[in-house]
Amino acid sequence: MKNKITWLSVVIFVLSINTINATQKDLYAIDSLQKIEIYFKQSNWDYIMDTARTGLDGYLMADSVIVNGKSMDSVGVKYKGNSSYNTARSKNPLTISLDEFKDNKYKTYKTLKLSNCYQDPSMIREVLAYTILANYMDCPRANFAQVYINNAYYGVYSNIENINKQFCATHFNAGENTLVKCNPTTVSAALKSNLKYISTDSNDYKLRYEIKSDYGWNDLVSLCNSITNSPSAVASLFNIDRVLWMFAFDNVLVNLDSYIGLYSQNYFINKDPYGKFNPIVWDLNMSFGGFRDAGIGKSNSAILGTQASMAQMNPFLHSTDANWPLIKAVMSDSSLVKQYFAHIRTIVDENFSSGSYEVEASKLQATIDTAVALDTTKFFTYADFKNGMTDSVLSGYYFYGIKSLMDARVNFFKTNSDFVKTPPTISYITAFQSNDSILFSAKVLNGKSVTLGVRSNLFEAFTKYTMHDDGLLGDTTALDGVYSMKIPVNSIALAQYYVYTENGDAGIFSPTRAEHEFYTFQTNIPVAQKGQVVINELMASNKSTATDETGAYADWIELYNTTTKPLNLSGLYLSDDTSNLSKSVIPQNTIINANGYLIIWLDGSSSTNTALHANFKLSASGDRIVMSNTNAEILDSVSFSSQQADISFGRYPNGTGRFIKMYTPTFDAQNSDKLGIIIKTQPTDIFCFPNPTKSSVKITCTDNSNAITIFDVLGNIVYRATISEFVDVDVKSWSTGVYCIKTKTSAINLIVTK
Repeated sequence: MKNKITWLSVVIFVLSINTINATQKDLYAIDSLQKIEIYFKQSNWDYIMDTARTGLDGYLMADSVIVNGKSMDSVGVKYKGNSSYNTARSKNPLTISLDEFKDNKYKTYKTLKLSNCYQDPSMIREVLAYTILANYMDCPRANFAQVYINNAYYGVYSNIENINKQFCATHFNAGENTLVKCNPTTVSAALKSNLKYISTDSNDYKLRYEIKSDYGWNDLVSLCNSITNSPSAVASLFNIDRVLWMFAFDNVLVNLDSYIGLYSQNYFINKDPYGKFNPIVWDLNMSFGGFRDAGIGKSNSAILGTQASMAQMNPFLHSTDANWPLIKAVMSDSSLVKQYFAHIRTIVDENFSSGSYEVEASKLQATIDTAVALDTTKFFTYADFKNGMTDSVLSGYYFYGIKSLMDARVNFFKTNSDFVKTPPTISYITAFQSNDSILFSAKVLNGKSVTLGVRSNLFEAFTKYTMHDDGLLGDTTALDGVYSMKIPVNSIALAQYYVYTENGDAGIFSPTRAEHEFYTFQTNIPVAQKGQVVINELMASNKSTATDETGAYADWIELYNTTTKPLNLSGLYLSDDTSNLSKSVIPQNTIINANGYLIIWLDGSSSTNTALHANFKLSASGDRIVMSNTNAEILDSVSFSSQQADISFGRYPNGTGRFIKMYTPTFDAQNSDKLGIIIKTQPTDIFCFPNPTKSSVKITCTDNSNAITIFDVLGNIVYRATISEFVDVDVKSWSTGVYCIKTKTSAINLIVTK
């Protein structure tokens, strides 16, 4: 039986004093300690959650959960984890689903993932690893939390951001796309989540992967087939730079409870809008050598049982093994290998050779020191925590000090033949605009090839261009070591770019953290003038049409660029009050592409890196929206009366017409009906009643037509008749939705409800 924890009120008081307690504070701020309090009415809550963990893995409803002072009732709580979970432990990892039984959230977050620092004397391995990884690829944010259950203190947990639709929308603009969790249902070397092709039957993959999106099995099977049977296509299947960063990170930090280790697990893949998969690293509690099985050899298992064996782990681990097809595909491409080692050098140099990770580790330890001292549920002693950076701890087997291991790892790399190869040198990179082109140049010494990566926003894949030193394509002098490439301005308004160069031995990026970091160049795009950008569509009652980057249904407007040139919206204003035109400013570097669309959410919040927001909301009972410039000149404005839920108000024809109700909203797209007809609220020559209708509708027309045709939204004819005065149409068997009634000269929408 587990030892249930009791605490004197004075201890609870001390902990409360030492806990940063600011309601609605940043849930993942690295320098803060969260406070999470869980209250169950059931005295046997632990037994119930143990039973659920070994059965259907369902949530137990907590009476309330308080996060940093914000109380929420009817919250789902369950145990999680594999080796970190055990029925005999008091301190097990937790998943808290704030919205499992009720529409709760903390700021924008609905799910909390809490790890119990299992097999970690230092208590900081996981958070430190995520802090390092965040410099090189998109990954969950992480910090620490104190957890209380029914007023008993259960100690310090790692608090890790959940990977879900919201995460994918924020980082990849792919919240609704295929998201796969690559973890077997039962951890086993025979059930690797290794992207190896098995068969065309998705059922053969279901013990190895979990689909976390609304669909995705076909995408997964197709990906596995391509990786296994067409490995040369790997760069077209993945955002390959993120794959290289993942492998470099896992290898340097001896993170074997990952794709590179025995089980090939603990990562996600998300398919972005451009058709490429993005890897997302997950579950770093065993980083820095916490898990020791590399899966090498005929037995498919090799325990790295000493610090020396971990420190000397081969950077080419599994490079020719068919059971790790993604590693094999990457390592069979000599240029990708050079890029992989460039990333290894960056991680080693920036964090471990420099010692900067020790500074970060000290900050993390200081943040949780008092809370750890009072934590009686931790798996090691307080002295182990204080000395966890350097000392080895024997508990079944040795857990080596983080600094001790990484010092040895750095020494290994310094003598590794591939690591010490000399890459080219990039002296400088420049970009400037000349007329309608951007000229990119880089001074490179000892490079055999130079590549420019360019994109116009965070979500696009970088387009790769070969730079030349031949006196052509903008290069002024041949063979002077200055490589150049010219790109038309019209094809890219805001340039995010980097340079990569390699020789026969090694490669190097500039900036060194590319593609995660990059240079930017703002082209000379003119500011929009009156008539060039218009308010094209709006929705003042969004219940189910579209969600913002956080997954919320908010009011929105769509702007449209009526010109064939990109335009700058920086510094323009939006408002719902003509007496205060500068109510909400559009952020700097906001570009709307030629004949392009731009969505702005009107929800009272601030713009983020991935979406534009205005600091006011629209009223569904009637309101106005005004766009103006710094001279208080109104560029466009729209007033509207009462709006119905999920029916937008847009210009028809697109960009130029009058505003009408659009029963099929065209969010971020051209305003047009799929049938190519004008959408009317009620024309003078066709009448139907009632509209909307549930059972039947009476139709008449006054345009001398004697024939009507009714189409569904796909353009299929569902009814046709010749009429003299009127016709009654029975619609009880029709699907709910919008239909179109047409005569030779007119049309009207019919709405069928249930």
